[in-house]
Amino acid sequence: MTKIYTLFFSIVLTCIASLTAEIYEIRLTIDNMCCPYCARSVNDQLKKIKGVENAQIWAMEGFGFVNWKDTVPFQSAELYRKLAETKFLLKSIEIDVEGVIELKKGAMLLVSKPERSIFYIDNRQDYAISKLKEGQTVRLKGFVTNQQGFNFFVVTEVLPEVTP
Repeated sequence: MTKIYTLFFSIVLTCIASLTAEIYEIRLTIDNMCCPYCARSVNDQLKKIKGVENAQIWAMEGFGFVNWKDTVPFQSAELYRKLAETKFLLKSIEIDVEGVIELKKGAMLLVSKPERSIFYIDNRQDYAISKLKEGQTVRLKGFVTNQQGFNFFVVTEVLPEVTP
C-alpha cells in the first residue's frame, strides 16, 4: 500500500512541476539574410509551422526569436525543415527551457511544456548535468539539434528555476 501512495504522490508532484515548466526563449541563428524582405520571407516560413505562435527576425543581425504554442510539442526538425525550403540557413537553435528530468533506457531527458516536449540531453556526463536527479525540475539553456526527428540538447548552462 505504501508503494502505491509513493507512486501516486510521485506522479502528482511530476504533474504539478510539469504545469510550471515551459520554454522561455527560442533563439535562431540564420545565415544569408541581408534585408527586411529576407526577414519577412523567414517569418512567413516560420508562421507555416504548426507550433510557432509568432516570430521576430532581424535580418542584418542574422538571428530571430520564436514563441512556441503551449498546445504543440516543440520539434526542432520542423524549424530546420521549413527553413531548408528557403535560401536561408538555420545554423543553430538556442533554447532556454524549464522541465522535469526523466531517465529512460539509459538516456537523460528533459520533459517540458508544451505538450510533453522531450529533449534528449546530449552532454549528461558534464559535471553540472550529472548532478541532476530524476523528477527534479530544472531550467536549462543550450543548443538543440535535430537527430532523426528527435530534439538533442547540449546544455551550456544550468539556470535557477523560475518561481511563480
